[in-house]
Amino acid sequence: MIDDRSKDPEQDALAHCILAIGTPTFYRALLRFGQVVCGFEHLSVFGFTPAFEPRIAVLEGLDDPSITSLSAQSYMGFGYHSSDPAPALIRELGHAADAPAVLSLWARDIKDAAYRRGIYEKWGLDGRVSLIGRAGGHWRSVNFYKHVQKGGLTEEDVVALAKRAQVLFAAETRHLALSERQSSPTGATVPSLDLLQDLLTTIAPTLSPRETEVCARALQGMTGEGTALDLKISDATVATLRRRAYAKLHISNLNELFALCLSAAAQSARRENDTV
Repeated sequence: MIDDRSKDPEQDALAHCILAIGTPTFYRALLRFGQVVCGFEHLSVFGFTPAFEPRIAVLEGLDDPSITSLSAQSYMGFGYHSSDPAPALIRELGHAADAPAVLSLWARDIKDAAYRRGIYEKWGLDGRVSLIGRAGGHWRSVNFYKHVQKGGLTEEDVVALAKRAQVLFAAETRHLALSERQSSPTGATVPSLDLLQDLLTTIAPTLSPRETEVCARALQGMTGEGTALDLKISDATVATLRRRAYAKLHISNLNELFALCLSAAAQSARRENDTV
């Protein structure tokens, strides 16, 4: 429970942010934290395709949310993302990034005049700071923006956000995992572990019993930490078992595992219908 008597606004904002993980108010709370620390007023989150093409995932604004929405629509609609340094940075990072990268971009440094005017100068935005990393097996960019009239983006803002980058991106990663867990691909009740393990044994007989147990728990929505506790093994062992299982199945993430299982279940249902 948050102590309303706290005299530390940042700690209060961080507590609200953590408590909001997995709920619809998470990104609002994340932006509020950015406002308390650095005065940020807008937030956007972009996911990236395997070809490094950005996709709008989240848009939040405090005083005027329409600015966030309209600028993001222009960013995608007019192709300004082709002049953005974020995709190039992701290409450089590859798969070896263990911590989120921090990208700072000032409007004055953008060489593409149309991009600079259409996204930043038009709305009075001075620039942005982006936290870029992998969450849920995919690249994500969490972007904070600030208005010129509110003091503009400073080097101190960049340093302050960089110091908090790891905890903020960890919150983003956890929120994404919980959101995926709460909305199963079928929209139905999550199947039992026994059912999932039986399904995996049928469609992936090359998996070891432990790999099957780990994958079944991932499908049920357990985190790595939860799986480790349930099976009484270490987090590192869970990660290793899941990685080995994915390699055997020629997949790279949980969404592909869901798709594999759903496809197998659909084929089984068709076979049963054919025999009726």
